[in-house]
Amino acid sequence: RYSIEVNKQDAQDRIYMHITGLNGTSQVFSGTDILSESGVSTGYQSYNGSFDFGGVLKSLKIEIGGRDINLAVGPLFDDVSVNVFYHLSGRNSLP
Repeated sequence: RYSIEVNKQDAQDRIYMHITGLNGTSQVFSGTDILSESGVSTGYQSYNGSFDFGGVLKSLKIEIGGRDINLAVGPLFDDVSVNVFYHLSGRNSLP
């Protein structure tokens, strides 16, 4: 699950989140959520969603970005942080 807070002043801008889960060099899952498409005026907004997957993960790559269409004021991100919560199946403690 994720929550992203973004200030988008220009309706033509686009905001997205892309995540890739890896087990070593093998890709376990990949997904992109379009948080706000061009043509939508949202101002300050909190976006929520989730990615479901199964398998073994060794690392995550997370990209949060936006596209400034009118070259005025693009999407504004501040204080970006990521919390990862996971479930260890059949184990009672962390390695």
